[in-house]
Amino acid sequence: MTFAARANRNVVTGGPVSGSATLDAVSFYATVAGTVTLNTNGTMTATDNGLTQSLSTCSPNWYSPTTIGIGSSYWVKFTLDTGNAWDSGLVNNTVYALSSARALTWTTTSIPGTKAATATARIYSDAGGTTLVATVAITVDLQSATI
Repeated sequence: MTFAARANRNVVTGGPVSGSATLDAVSFYATVAGTVTLNTNGTMTATDNGLTQSLSTCSPNWYSPTTIGIGSSYWVKFTLDTGNAWDSGLVNNTVYALSSARALTWTTTSIPGTKAATATARIYSDAGGTTLVATVAITVDLQSATI
């Protein structure tokens, strides 16, 4: 019996990655804003202005390895699953090209105040939003409080 090596014809060098983003912040005596952004190079950021506690994170990026301009080949649709709608950003359930950075922002509007939500960013390889290639689960827990 003999064996021969075959070339691997299905080498994948990179692609969209499913992940999560969490906005988790508390501020005393100040309103809190948190933003999740999917950037054109495949990175993802979660930022907030939490003055007392800031635990906002993302893991991993939405594309690996990150690549300059990769967003021009992908589209995203953000969907509110539960809780408070975002205060600025994009229209719920609408497909947008990732050739520009796309962001959602939640902001507490009173002290004390809370914004809590779950949302999903669905990433597609087509403008019609039919070929789903990755998802990002977004969790929001923002609190402005008094002592």
